[in-house]
Amino acid sequence: MNLFALAPLVLAFLLVPLPANADSFYTLVRYECVPAKDQIIISHLGAYNEAGEAMVENKGENEWDPWKLVKIRDDGNRTEIVGVEEVKRTCTLSDGAYEISIRPSPGNYNVQGRCGAHMSAGVRISRASQRIIDTDFEGDCHNIGPVITKVVVSAKSGAATVTKVEWNDFYK
Repeated sequence: MNLFALAPLVLAFLLVPLPANADSFYTLVRYECVPAKDQIIISHLGAYNEAGEAMVENKGENEWDPWKLVKIRDDGNRTEIVGVEEVKRTCTLSDGAYEISIRPSPGNYNVQGRCGAHMSAGVRISRASQRIIDTDFEGDCHNIGPVITKVVVSAKSGAATVTKVEWNDFYK
């Protein structure tokens, strides 16, 4: 058999595109009211692919996927976020009641626009109408600065302690 006759067949086989799977990153925000420790703990969690899917599927009643807190409209020409839901909780510690609000933080309300596929979240915690913290956990898709992974408010200090990691460490 002539090897040159097989060349087009081998070349065609090598040029057949193989299926590609893109990595998917999932996030959750967890709220904990821990009167025994006199603390409120807000965690920002993330994981890729199967681990992320499992994290979201097994979330508890005080954990939220930020994408599930937005309402999206797709009219065939444009996909956009048209509504944002805030989750509100109250936690009573030794020094009083704290108001907690967890919200999604879209990269762009036009889902097809710059950073439109990026979704983060944010938290606001207040006591007696005094704001203790109001922050997003990260910037948009072009701001790859540190990512907040935990916010702890302690009744003893009345202040928020913020834990951050480098962007590459959160998205690993």
